[in-house]
Amino acid sequence: MADSSCPTPEQLTGLPGFAALAPEQLALISAKFSVQQQPMGEPLLHANALPSTLFLLLNGELRQLVNHPSEPKRSLTLALHTPGFIAGWASLQAGQPLEFLT
Repeated sequence: MADSSCPTPEQLTGLPGFAALAPEQLALISAKFSVQQQPMGEPLLHANALPSTLFLLLNGELRQLVNHPSEPKRSLTLALHTPGFIAGWASLQAGQPLEFLT
């Protein structure tokens, strides 16, 4: 994962939950984030590890995977998540790893 600067307030305004915020609020919030680029197909969250942070999807898609019921080494796509999705929230809220995202 390559790290870069913070997202701009403009990048956040187009996302659900951020559009109604004032520019000053967006500036404060954007400073709390760092932008990371994830190569396609590389795991972002693993099903066997509790995440240490939340991820806000700015662009692209995240695939949520589950293990195939009869073939444990094979994964199935459960959902495709779009910009605005917060990855890691369910696991951190539950206190156990629940998400497998690429």
